[in-house]
Amino acid sequence: MTRRHGLGVPRPWHTRAAIEPLQLVPIDNGDERWISPEELQQFREFRAPKSPHYALVGCLDSMCLHRRNLMLVAPSDREHPLFAAEIKAGGALQDLPSHAIIDRGRVVGLWEYDVESQSIVWCSFAKKYKRLIEAVRQTELFVRDQLGDARSFSLDSPKSRSKRIDAIRAHA
Repeated sequence: MTRRHGLGVPRPWHTRAAIEPLQLVPIDNGDERWISPEELQQFREFRAPKSPHYALVGCLDSMCLHRRNLMLVAPSDREHPLFAAEIKAGGALQDLPSHAIIDRGRVVGLWEYDVESQSIVWCSFAKKYKRLIEAVRQTELFVRDQLGDARSFSLDSPKSRSKRIDAIRAHA
């Protein structure tokens, strides 16, 4: 019997072999996140700024892309109705239902661009501080004046995102 070699599913030993030359170490015992030994101490000493820093990012932003879990969402926000339909068995979030509002490495809200009203429709899981409102306003101006739209994927359209917009409006 001939064995076919192809691009099959990567196995754990493939991953270990691929990263071994990098000589990475876990951030902490039992942690799944890895870092270079030279950066470990600096990472451990880092403290997030006390004041918020909001960024409205698209779903293709590297903060959210390929992170198929809830680690970017605070435990208290995971029960939000906008996530209910998206959380699959076992507590896995396959993808964010909309673009993300990020504050210091955490998803603190969701947003969509409504072409009809030429505005951002958004929902925050926390208090709507002036800085957050200003970040939304700046992003809205950029999308409206420079881009004309903010799609989630190539086939996304104003019509296809209408349910997401309605859901965000219902919880804003």
